[in-house]
Amino acid sequence: MMLLNIKRPGFSTRIVIGSIYFSFIVIAIIIPANTCCQSISDSILIKFNSYGRKNLQEKLFVHTDKNYYLAGEMLWMKIYQTDAFFNRPLSLSTVAYTELLDNKNNPVLQIKSELQKAHGTAAIFIPVTFASGNYKLRTYTAWMKNYSADFYFEKSITIVNSQQPVDVSPANISKNVNISFYPEGGHLVYNLASKIAVAVTDNEAKGLLYKGVITDENGSTITSFSPYKFGLAKFEFKPGTGHRYTATITLADGTVVTKSLPEINDDGFVMQLVTGDANSLAITVTATQNALKNTRSVFLLAHTRHSVKKVMSATFTNGIAVFKVAVESLGEGVSHFTIFDENKHPILERLYFRPPLNKFDIMIEPGQQVYGSRSKIDLNIRATIDKEAASQADLSMAVYKLDSLQPFDQQTITDYLWLSSDLTGKVESPWWYFDQKDSSVIAADNLMLTHGWRRFSWDKMLYDQPSVIKLPAELNGHLVTGKIVDNKNNQPVIGIKGYLTVPGLKPIFKIASSDSNGNIQFLMRDFYATPGIIVQTATDGDDSLNHVEIASPFSYQYSNNFLPSFKLASPTSSLLLEKSIAMQVQNVYGATNAHLYTNLTSDSLPFYNYSNDSYLLDKYTRFTTVEEIFREYVPYVSVRRRNGRFHLPVFDDSKHNGSFDVDPLVLIDGLPVFNFNAIMAYDPLKIRKVDIVTRRFAMGKTYFDGIINFSTYKGDLEAFEIDPKATVLDYEALQLQREFNAPVYNNEEQFASHKPDFRSLLQWSPNIKTGSNGQAQINFYSSDITGKFVAIAQGITASGKTGNGFVYFEVK
Repeated sequence: MMLLNIKRPGFSTRIVIGSIYFSFIVIAIIIPANTCCQSISDSILIKFNSYGRKNLQEKLFVHTDKNYYLAGEMLWMKIYQTDAFFNRPLSLSTVAYTELLDNKNNPVLQIKSELQKAHGTAAIFIPVTFASGNYKLRTYTAWMKNYSADFYFEKSITIVNSQQPVDVSPANISKNVNISFYPEGGHLVYNLASKIAVAVTDNEAKGLLYKGVITDENGSTITSFSPYKFGLAKFEFKPGTGHRYTATITLADGTVVTKSLPEINDDGFVMQLVTGDANSLAITVTATQNALKNTRSVFLLAHTRHSVKKVMSATFTNGIAVFKVAVESLGEGVSHFTIFDENKHPILERLYFRPPLNKFDIMIEPGQQVYGSRSKIDLNIRATIDKEAASQADLSMAVYKLDSLQPFDQQTITDYLWLSSDLTGKVESPWWYFDQKDSSVIAADNLMLTHGWRRFSWDKMLYDQPSVIKLPAELNGHLVTGKIVDNKNNQPVIGIKGYLTVPGLKPIFKIASSDSNGNIQFLMRDFYATPGIIVQTATDGDDSLNHVEIASPFSYQYSNNFLPSFKLASPTSSLLLEKSIAMQVQNVYGATNAHLYTNLTSDSLPFYNYSNDSYLLDKYTRFTTVEEIFREYVPYVSVRRRNGRFHLPVFDDSKHNGSFDVDPLVLIDGLPVFNFNAIMAYDPLKIRKVDIVTRRFAMGKTYFDGIINFSTYKGDLEAFEIDPKATVLDYEALQLQREFNAPVYNNEEQFASHKPDFRSLLQWSPNIKTGSNGQAQINFYSSDITGKFVAIAQGITASGKTGNGFVYFEVK
């Protein structure tokens, strides 16, 4: 016996087969599954569906206003949130993490932004210190960190720093040639005919032009091939026993590269998918005689993003089993065909692409084709699905100037959700595969043969290996996570309370306990615009022997996708200078509008809701010590001292005559104080207000016998000495929502203003909703910049239909 490994991107498993070879005549039939076969297919289906229920996954798509920026400009984003299986809007996570990575995957900028109702908006100001180059914009959620970084949204953007020397000469790009072979289904087997797909690309994953031939060890030509599109080709091949095969690739520039074909097995299975007509597919499985000793039947499971479309069985006749599948039974987008043997081992797999039906069209109609500077521009948007109005579609739109530096940004929500996000590696020009012409169908099949992808492992699913879910979904707000660690041995500690504070005029105070692994997490609702956090355990008693280590919420996983080489052609020098001047002028004259934020309606009450008594100290005689304040006009607090330490029991309003037996929770600007001597030594002239809570208060499973809350004038812990055991961190919260603002010229005075308007981005509208008639209208004004402009809209419906549209106009 021997072990056969299936080697294919995204597909790895093993089967046991015999070692004897025999050839067959090819005939096939499909029979209904018998009881045994039915139980096997049912078992696979049950486990497949169970995995899907336990592993809900998200996708994010980010529509950026453009893809070329100068350092000093704002990058605007609309984040669309969907489930990974049906591509429908999904309100799961409430926080998105966005990073700009350099060509070594080093994060140079990171932000957190809010997601609500399956979408969110964000803005990134690109610092003037950024070096020129291509950067990777990637966005993900905490829940997505439980899975591969290949599932994160990624997009390449270009940033040019016009204040630093920029090399405008053509980049010296190495001419690495990558040649990969992909047997259909995953295997090559001697004396079994199958297809082999070929991908020949440069070091930036762009397809090359070439001619290829396959020769055996004697130099005899077996077959030839050439790319159909994007460097992808395929050819029919039947390897003969004992032969070795080599591919010789001759590039368009005359470069010759050779590479051996993949390993060929003595025994096993191969598959071929053939399009019978426009409406049906035939999937043929061919086996050697030894392979058939272990299985007489095979099973087909066809699914589209984990939605099962077909479960079928077929019995081998003369070494052949055939499945007939109607195209209309498959879902839209990328479908997987997986073949199992009778032992439930996955033995073959390949992909099939069906472009989305019921096309969602977004039509943008300008009031006119040519506008003057500072003119009002009306864009009428009409969204339809099969010519019927698409009401309540969620759209975003950018309007910007086109030039040699800023071309048309062709990435769309449709090609990402329905194609790119379900394939491994980089897909060149994914939008090209959606026109449903014969040429795109052939090219799409080549693409499916060269890209294997799956959001799960068959081994984990079939053999009940539990998925490792380390991070919870942020369903109700950002989670600050960390670990409570023993100061002596640096080991995690179980069941210790941690206290988190965000000081301020409206401070945030949170309590959590460490779990069985010492992990701790704080749920942070309405967590915006804070300079940092303070986290500590109780600094008195046994808890003072521990400290809290806060984890970064950003991912340390990275995909293998690389950035294209950064290059600028020499004629761009004058254009770059023009853009640089325009950007600097806008930053000077338009800075006020650029930094406007959406007003937040957050709860103004403290976490304890209300106090039983409150003292604005400026209304009273100012004393020189905090102790005098309590003794003179705060009757609800008793000041006691034992063994040189202050105690401040609060009046218990449930007893009507007496105080709590233990000390209350004492806070200053939201920071818990465990050594009351520190607060009693604090300068009372820095305290604005004292709140007293004279009731037992519960936070989760923690109870406090009263609360004393001190507030300073600025909420900044002015001159209060923070306990040195506390962890003080610069920890950015969710960013406030920026508003895109632009000048308005609706009267003669505004039109005649001498204030320059050098906007090349005329409009960014991230939250457009179509009405019941499927229509919406956007109004804005042109700037002093002239040239050709484009308006690009992206969008999704509640049912998951995606669309995009664009229109050109000129400003003269």
